[in-house]
Amino acid sequence: MRFIDLSCSPLYRHWDRHRPTTTENNDAATAWVPDAAQGTLTADLGRAVRLAKVSPEWTRTRPVSPEVRTSLDGRHWREGTTGPARFVRVTVRSADDRKRAGIEELRVTRAK
Repeated sequence: MRFIDLSCSPLYRHWDRHRPTTTENNDAATAWVPDAAQGTLTADLGRAVRLAKVSPEWTRTRPVSPEVRTSLDGRHWREGTTGPARFVRVTVRSADDRKRAGIEELRVTRAK
């Protein structure tokens, strides 16, 4: 299995107001945390690839009922972290608005 380096994708996008660059820099001291109790981070892998695994590494405050979805076109989403996909979307919900959950790293593993 190979990790996809999300920082190399020129089309890496995030669909709410936060810049996602801190989620793919291999630095646990930085993290993406939404400015509300719920937020969504979407990564564009640049092209469709067959995924083996998507592994968000959570901040110290873990989300309640996180969702990971994938898509080939960015419009039609399915649950799951394997199979063909170009887009990966992670939605986090925090139990406490004062202690918001976030993502330290988003690891996407390509199938062999």
